[in-house]
Amino acid sequence: MDFTPRMKQILTVMLKKNQTMSVQSLAEQVGVSKRTVQRELEYIGASLKGTGVSFMSKTGAGIWLEGSAHDKEELYAALTRGDSFDAGNREERRRRLILEILKDKGLKKLFYYSSKFKVS
Repeated sequence: MDFTPRMKQILTVMLKKNQTMSVQSLAEQVGVSKRTVQRELEYIGASLKGTGVSFMSKTGAGIWLEGSAHDKEELYAALTRGDSFDAGNREERRRRLILEILKDKGLKKLFYYSSKFKVS
């Protein structure tokens, strides 16, 4: 399971709602544009492989997650476990970047930080 921070937000909302919803409604709940959610949804199916949960969509009906209650609970636990860093929060990214630079004190390439914080 390799999820981007935004994908984690999207899946968490979908698991909490546990019902069919529109992409627009999901975007509003996550706090991003509809297009941003659509881009993330393109990769969500592949990221869910091996979890027992599947991403489903139907034009006119909406989007939802299918799987047993147990598999959904395990996925939710995995998504909410550990560090809950929100890469979409600019201020939080800045604070973490400053802390990382101060902690390391060595020279690092920008790629190192963009990979660590999952941003471009």
